[in-house]
Amino acid sequence: MRCYSDLEVKELVKQEKVIVINNDKVYDVTDFVERHPGGKHYLLDHVGEDVTNLMSKESPHQHTQAAMTILKKYCLGHYKYYQGKNGLRHREINGNEKNGIVRNENLKKDGTESHHEHYSDLEKLVDWDKPMLTQVAHLGERYFEWVHYPEDKHIRLFKSDFCEYFSQCPWYVVPMYWVPMLILFLYSSFRLLSEAPCIFPGTSYEMTPKHMPLMFMIGLISWTLDEYVIHRWMFHLRPPSNSRLLVTLHFLLHGQHHKTPLDKKRLVFPPVPATILGITLYSIYATVFPHGITLSFAAGTVTGYIIYDLTHYFLHHGRPTMPYFISLKKYHVKHHFENQQLGFGISSKFWDYPFGTLIPEC
Repeated sequence: MRCYSDLEVKELVKQEKVIVINNDKVYDVTDFVERHPGGKHYLLDHVGEDVTNLMSKESPHQHTQAAMTILKKYCLGHYKYYQGKNGLRHREINGNEKNGIVRNENLKKDGTESHHEHYSDLEKLVDWDKPMLTQVAHLGERYFEWVHYPEDKHIRLFKSDFCEYFSQCPWYVVPMYWVPMLILFLYSSFRLLSEAPCIFPGTSYEMTPKHMPLMFMIGLISWTLDEYVIHRWMFHLRPPSNSRLLVTLHFLLHGQHHKTPLDKKRLVFPPVPATILGITLYSIYATVFPHGITLSFAAGTVTGYIIYDLTHYFLHHGRPTMPYFISLKKYHVKHHFENQQLGFGISSKFWDYPFGTLIPEC
């Protein structure tokens, strides 16, 4: 592996490469900047610097083993030191290969380099050049561990280009698809309640168009609980390892996102599965409320869903400036890279408190 001196590192930085040094190795993370879970500014603020201490376990920015594995793919070579007259090692500043020595804390006693064999073994369980849905069902007992070990790659789910196209979704499709839907719900609710006011179930209270904002807000708030319940008890339910169908379904619904959380096209829910979920929730509402009320309630739920999906995308790829979203972004990064079985709130931490799934600050 090539050794890089200070002068060579500085030359790469002059070429507008985003270079960082960690544990005496040089990394070119230029292609990773926009996908960095903590935000690109953390990398851009330390270009050309040694970030070993920043990434250590003692640092507030400590990185997990999965993060270190992602970093490994961007390694250029070793960082060169030279032996000074006082016996201390200094950074190589003259480009003289004769004086260059390398310190590498990842070497074994026998001099061979350790690449964390356990995690390397996980990477070899599948062939990333083939559709993933035909492979995950065969992982058995290793599936749940494998799927929660995130990687910086793009997943292909289906062999069919048609199916693959509709399994991905840019963020802007969410408002384009759902905003007209919620407008239709509100219009239909207003028309129905204007023509024939209905009685709220279990009471003698008559519901008219003036009550639409109330039902809308109740639907909006109810989505926050729906979001938590779906995320925790459906998306994060551990499928039986001997059920190929349930393992595949788990991966299709949410496992793919945890495996490749940096993939922009697999962050928001595609319209087809989202519509199936919407129809299910609407059917439940319709068994409780009259049609006019159900439409207002559903409009609020759809609004909550839009906020949730766009917030989710923003937490992964946005650069928040408001304290609330800065805190929420850090919280969601921890969910993906440290505590996958905690922190199920996306647009809010609210329901993590009563259900006891709040991710600790430290």
